[in-house]
Amino acid sequence: VRAGIASRPALALWPRRLGESLMRRGRAAEAAAGFSDAFVRQGGEPADLAQAAAALEASGDLTAAAEVWSKVPRGVWRTRRAWQSSRVRALLPLLPAEEAGAAIDDYLRLHPDDADVRGQAVEAWARAGREPRALALIEPLARGPERARWLRREAELAGRVGDTPRATRALRSLVGMSRARTEEHWRLVNLLLDAGEVNAARSMARGADLRVDSCSEDLLRALVRLGDVTSLIDAVGRRPASCGRQAEWQDRAVGAAVASERHTEALAFLEPLASRPGASLARRLSYGQLLLWSGRAPEACLVLEPIASSSTPPVEALDALADAYRATARPVDAWHVARRLVGERETSDRRRLALAEIALEADAPRAALDIAEDVGRRAAGSTSQAGSDAELRQAAEVMAGRALLVGSDPFAAWQRLAAVVKASSPPPAHRALLEATAAVRGVRAALELASEWKVETTGDVDRLARLAAWALLVGERS
Repeated sequence: VRAGIASRPALALWPRRLGESLMRRGRAAEAAAGFSDAFVRQGGEPADLAQAAAALEASGDLTAAAEVWSKVPRGVWRTRRAWQSSRVRALLPLLPAEEAGAAIDDYLRLHPDDADVRGQAVEAWARAGREPRALALIEPLARGPERARWLRREAELAGRVGDTPRATRALRSLVGMSRARTEEHWRLVNLLLDAGEVNAARSMARGADLRVDSCSEDLLRALVRLGDVTSLIDAVGRRPASCGRQAEWQDRAVGAAVASERHTEALAFLEPLASRPGASLARRLSYGQLLLWSGRAPEACLVLEPIASSSTPPVEALDALADAYRATARPVDAWHVARRLVGERETSDRRRLALAEIALEADAPRAALDIAEDVGRRAAGSTSQAGSDAELRQAAEVMAGRALLVGSDPFAAWQRLAAVVKASSPPPAHRALLEATAAVRGVRAALELASEWKVETTGDVDRLARLAAWALLVGERS
């Protein structure tokens, strides 16, 4: 061939033969040069230019190939299917240019069975952000030999454009073929929940694996929505620490467990996280609260004390620490913390009355009385007609009476308690009124009052013991 070129340099024949030889040996870039050379020599044809463009496309130089194809007459490149497909592949990187899109659509109308070009076109449109154009081409692929691959892509693209029914259908097909990945299984569960198909979602979830290799959040979102706290904790625990938003999901898992009162599970999950050096304030606070709620009050004190001693401690930390001290029979320490909560805006009036209870236990009746009267005034001044306001006023009056009784003013206590305490009142109210009645009107009057309430059926051991002692006292005197 090279000898022919040397002997007849003006002719296109020999550069053309060189190009054909180089193509057979897989040297496409060099072949393109040969065909281009043939085109400009004597006897050169537009077909040589088409061969050059096809060789450039085969070599991977799509930009150069597209430029050369643009110079090849339509009547030439349409004569061979190989040239048509080469031209289209060269145009793919030019999407979403309308001219390139029209050329690809024309080709696929002529050759709908060209899965290679169709697949490349789908991906090119997707890269260009034109998912609807990609989805318009994908359906034949989703029915072909690579069905699973293209169903997966269809579900992904449909999800991007919010075509939930199409994404659901594609994922259901994958599941039906047993080709769905675990994260796709859980994505389908979420889509079914979005569509209100709760029973179908639960059925799908029962057969799904909790071990997701990727950092997909579909599994976690589905478990939250299904209320499966145990599986959520398990799934979050398995998830790699390097996954995005992992700390947020850890906190959500704890929150979900706490919300469903699964304190033991929440504590087991949170304990190693909150015990690490540098653990966040929020995690240490949650850890202390969970220790308290799980009956581990002494440990809760150790966790909550450093938080409560800061210059601006969270109200929740003070609240929990007060209860932890109370649970460990440290009423004075509990009141020392609790009194910091009385004036806080976040503290509800019902919680203030509970703090007054702590004041009584710490032998601070004056503080308890002040709290009760303040709560009572606010409840009395409320414009709401809700029964809860009336209940709050009554609870405040009971607390005021109890505070007066502890503060050695039994007559004032009796006056206030007798006006509000009924048979349906809680045991502390009964005990206080009985004590005040005994102090003001005598033990027999207290026993008569107790008999009206049928107090012996309530199971209040303290009251029963006091009444038994009084009965003996009365019996001795009679």
